[in-house]
Amino acid sequence: MTRISTPSSSRWVAKLSQPVILGDALFVAVSDTQSIYAFNRKSGCLYWQRNLGSNLRSALSLGKLADGRPVLAIGDEAGGVAVVEARGGAVVWHKNVGVDRFSTITGPISVRGDIIYVPQSTTETIATVDPKYECCRASGAVSANRLSDGHRLWIHRIVREPVRRGKSNAEALRRDIGDRLTLVRLDHASHAILPEQPKAVTALLVAFFTVAVTS
Repeated sequence: MTRISTPSSSRWVAKLSQPVILGDALFVAVSDTQSIYAFNRKSGCLYWQRNLGSNLRSALSLGKLADGRPVLAIGDEAGGVAVVEARGGAVVWHKNVGVDRFSTITGPISVRGDIIYVPQSTTETIATVDPKYECCRASGAVSANRLSDGHRLWIHRIVREPVRRGKSNAEALRRDIGDRLTLVRLDHASHAILPEQPKAVTALLVAFFTVAVTS
């Protein structure tokens, strides 16, 4: 049995995914040490260790470059993806592939030829504890990147970017409500607060202010 520990502790550390086996090598990603380890799967002897500088969250995925070199792909909690050589642990590339600053890679990366498909989650829910944070700007996503260099081929967001309908929601409210409403600009209002159905929002506000004016 081989024990992996942090430099300051002898305790067991967090391993968040299953190992990968290639020949006599067994590869393990450990979040706490921010490293990938390659062991001899029979003896437990360490072949190599590669520290990637960020907490590793996804499963290891095995792929092969065009020249035949086997590589391992893994995602981290900061939206980064790293591809390292299975023999020796040299880093082929390591870059952020996230859609925004809240992106995190927790799901397994799928490899098909020279393309990797990266599922992206979001940690924006943590930011919402700040009452000044304008909520709900981030979303999950999936991207396709080249295995060889990380170049993004395409990305699909789960929640689409807000789309302006007409000139503005404010103008629609002014048209339907008129002088009974004083509009106040909210610079940090989110599309999650004002959905993309201005007519429905207008109808609710008209009903409210009609009652308020006539009562």
